[in-house]
Amino acid sequence: MLTADDLAARLRKSRERAGLTQEEVARHLGLPRSAVALMEGGKRKVSGLELVRLAYLYGLSPDDFFAPEFAMDGVSVLLRALPETVDQEGTREAIRNGIALAREIANLEHLLGVERATAIFPQFPASPIRGRWEALEQGKRLAHQERQRLELGSAPVDDLGDIMENQGITVLEMELPDYLSGFTVRLNGNVVCGVNISHVTTRQRFSLAHEYCHALADRDRPGIISRQDEKDELREVRANAFAAAFLMPEDGIRDYLSRLNKGLPSRPREAVVHPEGEVQFVEGRLGPETSKIGLWHVCLLAGHFRVSRLAMIWRLFNLRLVTERERDNLLTAEQDGSARMLSRALGIDGEPQIDGEVRGEDAVCVGTGRSFVPAKLRLARRRLLHLALEALREEAISRRKFEEVLRLGGLDPDELEPTLEKIGALTENSVPESED
Repeated sequence: MLTADDLAARLRKSRERAGLTQEEVARHLGLPRSAVALMEGGKRKVSGLELVRLAYLYGLSPDDFFAPEFAMDGVSVLLRALPETVDQEGTREAIRNGIALAREIANLEHLLGVERATAIFPQFPASPIRGRWEALEQGKRLAHQERQRLELGSAPVDDLGDIMENQGITVLEMELPDYLSGFTVRLNGNVVCGVNISHVTTRQRFSLAHEYCHALADRDRPGIISRQDEKDELREVRANAFAAAFLMPEDGIRDYLSRLNKGLPSRPREAVVHPEGEVQFVEGRLGPETSKIGLWHVCLLAGHFRVSRLAMIWRLFNLRLVTERERDNLLTAEQDGSARMLSRALGIDGEPQIDGEVRGEDAVCVGTGRSFVPAKLRLARRRLLHLALEALREEAISRRKFEEVLRLGGLDPDELEPTLEKIGALTENSVPESED
């Protein structure tokens, strides 16, 4: 049985894991620092409301404080690994809000008896990475295996977020500091991947594929943060190689180029078999410029696979479809704006939103006053609403709990109520005054 001293020790350990001081916790609770010190010393009783607020602050569920095994989870790793955000309360609040949403999704799934796809999530036992080349090869091999498992063929990936959600991964689209592209954490067996929506759309897709690799291959890590200054870490090298191969499969690129009569050998050779069994070889000769890949081909390929032109240039170089000199010329065209102008002329949507600001119905503002961080929780919010409606219909949660869940996802219960009543989602038993 958990004693008061045990709970006090867990409160202290949780605060330390989250990288917070007693003063910071006290400020969030509206209490003096001495009150927090007494809680952690087992000399002050902690109310249920205070436990709920402390759990949210530490990225936990209130039940975690009383669990038989009190182990460090991914959120603790995440918050502790971001000491530079101590003064960026908007960022930490956005992370807490997103994690709380992910936990609520898992809670609703448990109430409804929904079996997560992650229960049968593929395990790709990756060998220890002994160097950069091995990291690259592992990433490419893993991407090929996963595309085969998902039966994607060599076609472009349409909605990667949807694919990951269907695999049981909760995807959080959040505004994070520019030096963070995303993160992957594990919460009681559930996998949560976050991606930075302040980056351009094509980079977000690449970052999401990068995190997908961490979810597949780095099961020994409770939490991983993808930083720009750690891109040379072998796990990061593997994840980047995976993302490139997963989003831009070699067969798909070669097939697309062949339809443009590009990427072919300068002297193509075909065998013609006659009915009598005789085989005749026919050889052609293409001009030196016929098979050369130009800037417009890069623009078309990038648009087709929905990746950045820069990523496509390097992918073509790594596949040896362009020479080093051709690569440098293409990179110069990207830097001087020529590629952007050509993309526009070709009618390719290559200029997504770059200010990172989210407006309208997709904006979830957390924090107080002017210190807020928008979180475009499109995928997670969709799943949250679906599960909440199902739980309400099955009377697994009360009307009051339903409204709390909606607010957690940035939805206004009063605004949705007329529509929900019209479609019969709010039953007679779903009264707002009911208790869980």
